[in-house]
Amino acid sequence: FRQPLAARVAAARALGKLGPRAALAVPDLVGIIDRLRGDELEPLQEATVEALGQIGSAARSALPALARAAARSTD
Repeated sequence: FRQPLAARVAAARALGKLGPRAALAVPDLVGIIDRLRGDELEPLQEATVEALGQIGSAARSALPALARAAARSTD
């Protein structure tokens, strides 16, 4: 069951507002980054990347996924 894009973006933003307290969500956020394809999902990608940044050092494990996503966007 997929939630609408707007709901998924709002959820990512809410996690970002929690900052480091959302550290347990990092693996799920990484999964989102790894699965995203296509420009239509760009708002979700931006919200997810921003959330990881707001989580801070607890999201360090997301760096490889972020590098892969950056490489995909330049292909």
